[in-house]
Amino acid sequence: MQATSRRQTLAAGWVFIATSLMALPVAAACIKQSPAHRVALLELYTSEGCDSCPPANEWLGAQAKQFSADQLVPIALHVDYWDYIGWKDRFASPVFGQRHRATANANGGRTVYTPEFFISGGEARDWRQNGALAQRVKAANSQAATANIRLEANTQGRQTSIKAQFKTATAGAQGYIAILEDKLVTPIGSGENKGATLKEERVVRQWLGPYVLGNDAAGTVIERTVTLPNDSVLKNLSLASFVQQASNGAVLQATSTVAGECF
Repeated sequence: MQATSRRQTLAAGWVFIATSLMALPVAAACIKQSPAHRVALLELYTSEGCDSCPPANEWLGAQAKQFSADQLVPIALHVDYWDYIGWKDRFASPVFGQRHRATANANGGRTVYTPEFFISGGEARDWRQNGALAQRVKAANSQAATANIRLEANTQGRQTSIKAQFKTATAGAQGYIAILEDKLVTPIGSGENKGATLKEERVVRQWLGPYVLGNDAAGTVIERTVTLPNDSVLKNLSLASFVQQASNGAVLQATSTVAGECF
């Protein structure tokens, strides 16, 4: 083999190796630190089997675009207690139904209904009123945070390693971590929404917690590795977390990443 031919062969080999390395899945890593002020958490309890829920789902998605992640963290928790009326919600979990009842009870409610909103742990029946949410978000953001959250995530394919550091001086606080998904589309084949195609945002796909938090200076570190749902679109996923006082349900701090940033 001539020298020129050998150089060409070696060069081709390096190109092949470089191309092969580029084709390997690349880990997506991110870090999110909560701000010094309190971020509001907006919880929607909803169900695909509820005919009055689609407008609330759309409204929640609109708020995610209107406010930044350092102002408001909106999440949609799908409950399973309406599954019996004709449509099984694929995003529903009994855990969310239990949380709904506990949150309603903390607000003095004796029953639960959908759609129902809570902001920073307090019921928000006025969500339809113009400017009502903005006032609540502004009030939350004007307060100094009483908890600090630092999130780290490293994603390889559909495996995500999450490290959350929580710090608070509040006794009896609990930490939560959630993976949310946007741009979900579901054709409904039966039940109250039969024939409709629902477009849903900020849907909780993974739920971790509650974790009991220490109230010393060292804080509490939680490390978990989770498998992302096979039917999820990675670029539509975001990571969220919040700290809540167990005794009264008040949310002390919340934070979330931008969709696709960690995945």
